[in-house]
Amino acid sequence: MKAFAFSALVAGAVVALVVAGSRVDASSLETVETQNVKAPNFSLKTADGKAHTLESLTKDADEVVFYFIGHTCPINTKAYPYVHQFANTANGKKVKFVGILDGGKAETEAWTKKSGAKYPILMDAEKNTIAAFGAQRSPWFVVVDKKGNVVHTDKGYSADQLKSLSDRIAKVEGKTAPTLKLEGAPTRLTYG
Repeated sequence: MKAFAFSALVAGAVVALVVAGSRVDASSLETVETQNVKAPNFSLKTADGKAHTLESLTKDADEVVFYFIGHTCPINTKAYPYVHQFANTANGKKVKFVGILDGGKAETEAWTKKSGAKYPILMDAEKNTIAAFGAQRSPWFVVVDKKGNVVHTDKGYSADQLKSLSDRIAKVEGKTAPTLKLEGAPTRLTYG
């Protein structure tokens, strides 16, 4: 009986700790597949002044991967070298890779230069588009199909997530996915 009472006490304490520590929304740590969820329309510019809308980006692509970038986020600073292994070569005929950065022209130019990004980086200093997509942290990835539907969301990055996203891009492009160097990448979804 004492063993049962002790086990019940320990189980109750564990439940209390889990509940007390569960202020973070568990769904925020997931990769989500969706159907028929319309992506928000937007109009943003690159640092050189070229305007892009959801429609202009999706009209000539089967999928667009949006990479939401917190330009001062230390986690994103660790993530982008892994992301760029496939992002810098992803802009093929069927898939576009586009960054949306939480800054203005100076921040976007500095981040693009520092990171070596070779894909369009859109400026969202007011963070309206970032909020409309629900990108609550960085890095955050949203895949939109040619009909403007959100079909996939990664809320953070990990070695498995990066490989999966790279494989997805390659599959849509009809190519072989690049071999990624993921040593040091987190094993669990991580964000800042």
